[in-house]
Amino acid sequence: MSKASRQKSNRLDLISQIAGFRLADLKQSNSHIQFVVLLLAAIFFVQDIYVDVLIEHKVFEHITIESGIFIAVLLALGIEVKRVIDLHSTVSVSQKEIARLKSHLADVIRNQFKLWQLTRTEREIALLLIKGLSMQEIAHIRQVKEKSVRQQAARIYPKAGVANRNELTAHFIEDLLAPDIN
Repeated sequence: MSKASRQKSNRLDLISQIAGFRLADLKQSNSHIQFVVLLLAAIFFVQDIYVDVLIEHKVFEHITIESGIFIAVLLALGIEVKRVIDLHSTVSVSQKEIARLKSHLADVIRNQFKLWQLTRTEREIALLLIKGLSMQEIAHIRQVKEKSVRQQAARIYPKAGVANRNELTAHFIEDLLAPDIN
């Protein structure tokens, strides 16, 4: 398998991994509000049952109804706590997956830079270009003149077979984008 084919295969592998990972499945909710409301309801019912039984000596039917509602609220509270714990677990797994995919993307970029035979300086500048920094920002970070960064970028583009920074960035993200966003 040629180096170009391996690189394409690596990018497609990365895409399929990202496609299988759906952060959208983690729906944001007001679970903390629901939890507080259920907890307050449970506290209210405990207090109300206490007053009904020990102070007002209410009838059995009234206490039974309130106890049933209290048990239902506790059950709902338990379900909500489990859902929040599961959500936190899913987020943790997702964060680990994102870190793994970021590392894989960094490896793909690093390998491509090697194939293009970029110097250490060119690799640094190319990475900053891909990240979207302006020539002026790159010059400031590297403590060089902007003209030097432009000249180095101009040497990177032919090695990468691209015409400009947009094509350089597109080389790495084009396969990550959904084919039809309509």
